[in-house]
Amino acid sequence: VSSNVVSLLTAGCFFGAIFASFVNERFGRRYSIMGFLMFFLIGSAVQTAASNSLSYMYGGRVIAGFGVGGMSAITPVFVSENCPPAIRGRIAGLFQEFLVIGVTVAYWLCYGVAETIAPTTMQWRIPIGFQLVPGGLMMIGLFFLTESPRWLAKENRFEEALEALAYM
Repeated sequence: VSSNVVSLLTAGCFFGAIFASFVNERFGRRYSIMGFLMFFLIGSAVQTAASNSLSYMYGGRVIAGFGVGGMSAITPVFVSENCPPAIRGRIAGLFQEFLVIGVTVAYWLCYGVAETIAPTTMQWRIPIGFQLVPGGLMMIGLFFLTESPRWLAKENRFEEALEALAYM
């Protein structure tokens, strides 16, 4: 069961990453990330709320994975298109660094929960539910960003591209 729970996230990531290229080109970087982030948040909420049915956990994992895969495919593009060329590589590389930091936080959170909370459903609900915190912060942060100037220029929206470039 635990192998299925873990692998279903990866299965969702696979399909999210494939679908991301089409969404990314059609709707732009920012709105695509927001859309995939909504999938992640919904999937995380379904997992957290799962009770006596394993199907909710499985479904939530696939939905969240779909969001993670889409965001993982689009976020480095969005970040690199919004950075000055001199620091573009370093900033885009931070995407991987933050993934590693997130995994480290998750491991320590799981360890802390396992050491301090009796073996109940709270041992997995707390770490799963905690995913909503950085996801929610990311959603809030995206409201303060503009669309990628490069994507706007590609769509012949030159005035908006210039405004986005000036904002960034």
